[in-house]
Amino acid sequence: MAQRHCGLDIGTGAVKAVVVTGGARGFAVVERIDETIEPGDELQWAERARAAVARLAGRVRADSVFAALHPSAAVVTRLDIAMTDPRKVAATVGFELEAHMPHELDAVVYDYRIVERREKDVEVGAVHALKTEIASALELCAAAQIDPRCLVPPALALKFAARMMDPERCGAGPYIVADVGARHTSICVVDERDVPFARSVRFGTGDIDAAVNAAAETAREAAAGSAALVLVEHLRLSAVSYAARTRREVQAVFICGGGASVPGLPAFVAGNLQVRCETVGENLARGAAREDGGRFALAFALAAMSASGLRREVIDLRKDEFAFKGEYKFLRGKLIQMGAAAAVIVALALGSAMVRSHGLSSHEEKLDNRLRDVTKTLLGKPYDDYKIALSIIKQKINPQASPVPKKTALDYFSEVSVGFPEDLRIDLREFSIQSNKIRIEGDTESFEAVDKIVNGLKTNKCFEEINKGKVKKSVDGAKVEFDLTVTPKC
Repeated sequence: MAQRHCGLDIGTGAVKAVVVTGGARGFAVVERIDETIEPGDELQWAERARAAVARLAGRVRADSVFAALHPSAAVVTRLDIAMTDPRKVAATVGFELEAHMPHELDAVVYDYRIVERREKDVEVGAVHALKTEIASALELCAAAQIDPRCLVPPALALKFAARMMDPERCGAGPYIVADVGARHTSICVVDERDVPFARSVRFGTGDIDAAVNAAAETAREAAAGSAALVLVEHLRLSAVSYAARTRREVQAVFICGGGASVPGLPAFVAGNLQVRCETVGENLARGAAREDGGRFALAFALAAMSASGLRREVIDLRKDEFAFKGEYKFLRGKLIQMGAAAAVIVALALGSAMVRSHGLSSHEEKLDNRLRDVTKTLLGKPYDDYKIALSIIKQKINPQASPVPKKTALDYFSEVSVGFPEDLRIDLREFSIQSNKIRIEGDTESFEAVDKIVNGLKTNKCFEEINKGKVKKSVDGAKVEFDLTVTPKC
């Protein structure tokens, strides 16, 4: 049975879910469901949202869930780091990010991607959220027995909503995708980079409704326009900020979420910004119906991210103590802990043997006590004989008894990524890892580039056996399609 992937958009006024089946080669929408969050005091929003999620969860069945954080929970920051080595960048990002936020680094969860590599430095797109926000989001989902695999900032997920649009209909970028909700709007300036310009602002359709309800009947249209000008200014500021950094002008604006259902809003934005403005639903290429104008665009994008296996590209804030427990990396971490425990016991045992050989009975007694304390903590029972304790540890971490291989799929994926030449443009269509082979299918610049890819992978001693399948020009002749099968030796 095909896996079911769910995208969960927990907004201020409604909870939306889209379930799709399929994978990287294509997917189909199985169902779209939404539940209204009852209006009320914003301080009680979490309680009302929890009730809405619980109602929706009873109607959704999925194998994998990608959920969006609340729009106000995450902050996107651009950093310029004066080094190019990925390992040094990884070690530096946290300290650079701490200088741009009013919180201690220990109080937040962050993730990042390198946006642009230059000769002497890199531009990094970093996203952080308070640990309390992550805990609150997971608690909200857990109340409905939902365990999301990823927690994604909504403004960044809109990049994947843009991928669902027909390029012939939406035209050349860069362009803005804006998810206008009841109280917040997520804005994403989409271009070819991994982490686009993204932000969330405090404005939504509820502000337009409030202005209309407060105005006299004859002045309601003017009141709606005046309220919508706030959205226009936020969009204008985003476009100007993006242009100042990249020297590129935004070509169009596409609206989704609740704002896609507001009559005349796209035309109003277009008239004030002097750029084309339409709903995302009018430009969708596949998968989701267009009649809703893009109300489910964010949930659809999250489901597509899960179905397409695009984990490497996703900014995921389920990290550290909030990491998804169903991953191999979690099991691998447990084995590392057990290995460290074995190392401690061996060290204590060696120390005990040295003490006995020198006749230092008092120190030997202390080491025996320490051995009993450590084994009781690690194994739940004190042991006086280190050999017995060590044999128990070895049984627990015996590779033949473990369901986890010596190298996980994540290890192989990382090693293949390191083997790709940095100076080549490589677009992957399929990357599958099985027990005895790795299959890579994608596009690159030329036949020589394919040879460079093969030679780069062969620099890894585990990837000596690489078979080239079909290597041919693409239909439009602009790229070369390749198919590689790698048989790992270790």
